[in-house]
Amino acid sequence: KISRDWERFAKKADSSDERIERSLLKKIGSMGINEKQIALILSRSAYPGKLTLWGDDDFDQLSKDILFVSKSLVPLGNKADLIDEKTAYRIRSIVSNCAMVSGDYDLAVQKAYSHSMISSLESNFEISENVPEKIRIALEKIRSFFSEKWVSRINYFLSSVVTDRLKYIVVFPVYDEGQWTDKAGNILPDAFLVPEGSTALDLAFRIHTDIGNGFIRAIDAKTRRVVGKDHVLSDGDIIRIVAKTS
Repeated sequence: KISRDWERFAKKADSSDERIERSLLKKIGSMGINEKQIALILSRSAYPGKLTLWGDDDFDQLSKDILFVSKSLVPLGNKADLIDEKTAYRIRSIVSNCAMVSGDYDLAVQKAYSHSMISSLESNFEISENVPEKIRIALEKIRSFFSEKWVSRINYFLSSVVTDRLKYIVVFPVYDEGQWTDKAGNILPDAFLVPEGSTALDLAFRIHTDIGNGFIRAIDAKTRRVVGKDHVLSDGDIIRIVAKTS
């Protein structure tokens, strides 16, 4: 419970020189939330500037904001291929912002693409000429379904949750900033999801604690620019971490 032993905690925090985010991290960090996310939470609602002034309403709001920022629940309606548009909108009138998807159809598209039956994984894919008629009819039905405005694709839905709701970006750590490879020569071998506002040092610690502790500098592989530990990462950055490790 967040409010447990709050008075003693709040008095100690308010009398210190620590930022409120850092103080709260000690109290709620065990809930799987970091300092940057706490800063985002504080910007979302009108919390008192002093922790000693917080009350039950603030604790309730904090609980909601923690769930929103770090453990978002987003409604998803599967098997939308079995309903019509009218039913979909009726569901959305009951469950706000419910994305309507079809796992079966998305899987069928992936399988068809892997067998060169369609031109791409996009909703407006082209069907190959040598596809058997029965399969062609099924693929045309799927393509028509995905063209409906009330239908979402699962991959787009997940990307939206990660970037728009959770506020994460994708960065690519590499060993060779010139070739964008790891030691074995694999191109862009890893992709890391990190919160917006993460720094080069944050990425170093995500890779390995020893690399974070031994951080010397980072290199932006796209610009070849040397950056420091406080360099804020952007979505799609390709970064080499130079570190001293034992």
